[in-house]
Amino acid sequence: MKNIIKIFGCSVIGATLITGLIGCACGKYKKEVALLKEDNWELNQKNAKLQNDIILLNKRCELLINELRQSSPEKTYKKLEIKTPARDTAGLENRLKSKGLEIVSRDGLLAVVISDLFKSGSISISADGKKKLTAIAKTLKAETANALLQIHGYTDDTPIKSSKYKSNEELSLARAEQVKSYLVQECGFVNKQVSTSGKGKKNPIADNKTPEGKKKNRRVEIVLP
Repeated sequence: MKNIIKIFGCSVIGATLITGLIGCACGKYKKEVALLKEDNWELNQKNAKLQNDIILLNKRCELLINELRQSSPEKTYKKLEIKTPARDTAGLENRLKSKGLEIVSRDGLLAVVISDLFKSGSISISADGKKKLTAIAKTLKAETANALLQIHGYTDDTPIKSSKYKSNEELSLARAEQVKSYLVQECGFVNKQVSTSGKGKKNPIADNKTPEGKKKNRRVEIVLP
């Protein structure tokens, strides 16, 4: 009987050790994946900067050629152009709309509007809101790859009654931060890829005089580059 108890005890200890080792390995793997994502994002940013540098060099080259033509009109100069991929903003907007996303223009940039995420005065994302964010995140990753994203938080016009937030701007920023955390932790976005801001009750997209309008204004907008 004692031998059986010893064997059982050893088995329990062994199982505990194995579980602990697996947990450590998983934790290490997650950290390595996160670091690789950060490295990949930084490489994509460097690539984007190089593309911008090429555009600037092309413009500078064109200016130099124009100067040479003016100084020596009898000679012919051929423009050397390094081609860069054109940004199809209209095409991107149409593709996003075709997938059911609501799109608005903010200072010449496209923004995805996501309403019905929060209850009044709250920063907790609803269960339906999380499903919506997951679907939108999948679309954005496919369409915009590793682009920098800005998340703008908004509120309705209801005055703040919470001691936690001093203004609608603070509440809207907290909402934007919640969405950012969800995109990073649950949807595979990189922390450096996403910035946030709080806009408060500015730029309402619906009438705040109705409950439906207030609900629509309690939103975030993901601004695309």
